Amino acid sequence: MKSITTQDLQTIQNHLLQKPFKYEEVFDEVLDHYATSYEQSDDTLDQVLSDLDNEFTYSKINSLNAKYFDDLRKHLRQTHWSIFFGNFKWPNLLYTLACVAGFILISPILFESKTLTKFLFGAFGAIPTFLGLYFYLKWGVKRMSGKTKLKNAHAELFGMAVGFSIFYMQIPTFGRLIYHENMKMLELHPLLTAGLLLIGLVSLSTSMKMIMTKIKPAIN
Repeated sequence: MKSITTQDLQTIQNHLLQKPFKYEEVFDEVLDHYATSYEQSDDTLDQVLSDLDNEFTYSKINSLNAKYFDDLRKHLRQTHWSIFFGNFKWPNLLYTLACVAGFILISPILFESKTLTKFLFGAFGAIPTFLGLYFYLKWGVKRMSGKTKLKNAHAELFGMAVGFSIFYMQIPTFGRLIYHENMKMLELHPLLTAGLLLIGLVSLSTSMKMIMTKIKPAIN
């Protein structure tokens, strides 16, 4: 088994960049496969590239692009729900119940302090949304600067990481559409106010975990 040199690796990268790769993640996986195959082969680099090109045809790569994106989307959706329901499983359930009790206790204060309530409601939805957008734009700047010509599938799907938060911010709108155009859900009852803010806190926690564990590591 031979060791691949920096020059060899650069040659492989330049060779693969001529192919229709769409996402960095797919490109990196195939690059690793090419490099490993070369290290384990007694053939010349040109021969290894030629042999592997017969396997990784243009149609094959297009298929890999589509499959990776679809699989990642399903994975992120499943992970999002898993994190959300994890708030209601032991031992996180204790933290959730403590938050429920706390919000019930301070519900009269929240109901009376409309400014604080609106601030918390907006913050719970906006913080993960803007953080996810920051990482998306950070990747966009990296791409525009020429450091990469490929897309990042995780960045493209950052909206799934903040889906709960985006939906949460639309709850008052849904209330007006379903019941009455002048309906103010945060001002109907202390317990409803506390309940909506509690949902926001759970949504915030879920989205932040998604961003920090799934989106940020794949973009940096």
